[in-house]
Amino acid sequence: MNEEKYAYIKLISGEEIFAQVEEFVDEDKCLVAFDPCFIKELPVKRGPFALYRVEPWLKLSDERMFAFDLKNVLYYGRCKDKEKISAFVRYQNSSR
Repeated sequence: MNEEKYAYIKLISGEEIFAQVEEFVDEDKCLVAFDPCFIKELPVKRGPFALYRVEPWLKLSDERMFAFDLKNVLYYGRCKDKEKISAFVRYQNSSR
């Protein structure tokens, strides 16, 4: 089963991005990110839900896939937050 993986990625430049990822650690030592973006939680005064603003990581690029050498990645961790993943999938579908 090929399960889609989503992750938070912190680059050594200080940028924090969110993306669908594939990991290649053996010989390539890189992380492939699809549609990397910034996700910002917006304040909500009512209700138990959150709203998110999703913006592309590179605004002027039409590319959808980026490979990050792991030496340029400070941290990455898998995301299981269904609300963030749902906001990201809506962003992916709207940008196609």
